[in-house]
Amino acid sequence: MLLPLSGHVNRGTGIRTLPAVNRYQTGLDPRMAAAMAGGVLGIALVALLFMVRPHTSSASLGNPAYPIASYQPPPFEVMGPEGLAAAYQHLGRVTIGGRPGTLSVSRADDLVLPTGRVGAGDAFFVDAEPFTTMLPAGSHPVFLLNVLEAGGQSVAAAMVRVEDKHPVRWEGASVRSHPKDVPFAYPVDSGTGSFVSPEAIARFESLPPEIADSLIDRLLEGYARTPETTFTVSITLDPASGANLVTFTSGYGDGGYASWFGFDASRNPVALLTSFDLIDDPDKPTASTRPSGSVPSPSGP
Repeated sequence: MLLPLSGHVNRGTGIRTLPAVNRYQTGLDPRMAAAMAGGVLGIALVALLFMVRPHTSSASLGNPAYPIASYQPPPFEVMGPEGLAAAYQHLGRVTIGGRPGTLSVSRADDLVLPTGRVGAGDAFFVDAEPFTTMLPAGSHPVFLLNVLEAGGQSVAAAMVRVEDKHPVRWEGASVRSHPKDVPFAYPVDSGTGSFVSPEAIARFESLPPEIADSLIDRLLEGYARTPETTFTVSITLDPASGANLVTFTSGYGDGGYASWFGFDASRNPVALLTSFDLIDDPDKPTASTRPSGSVPSPSGP
């Protein structure tokens, strides 16, 4: 199904944003997308080899010298909010698309919320729509769940936590403009996500263009200084209130990423979690890896 190209233009940057296209709408897992991209590149390489190789009567598609590239679907579905919240507490080995990885947690700068309203979005658009659920006003720590694998380190999830509060239940985050998209997933085109308050965005949009541009340049410089080891950069958008933009790299890069609010035993919202769809859920194998007896046949059970 094709999604309408609706959206809006950020007044500060002039950039148009589109509704998120994510695994909840398309069913396409970013780990699958990475595997497919590798498969396409492999097929292109094989085609190039056939174009430039010397002619020989013995060459064929079955010749092991010219293997056909293929990709395998991820063996498990991605981990949900409950599993990710537990992973923050119980670090260890996990898998990412079937590949081994190791978890760690790092702390970004605290997020300042003047009124408790909060949104999540592409870091360089600076126009995240606030969620319908609020956190308490104040300054809250932001924790990144990192995963280290053979290809390097990536941010698997980002979470705002109200200190000394513990979420026991998770609900999908929603925004007023897309009431049916729960959990709402924001689109990423810069390879970075963020948490931000609408007050910080309003201040940013009121700035003269040259000052707004200088703030974006600071973000760019922060990531460009040491791109292999920099996973988070923050900037203050409203010095009067301290309202800021806390940014971080988004998993394997661009995509649509969903968020959830965590509630404590008294039903108060105490956390906001965004998943970048990397970590496998070992309790949820995909159809390609389930035992054959667990999948009904087309003709019935």
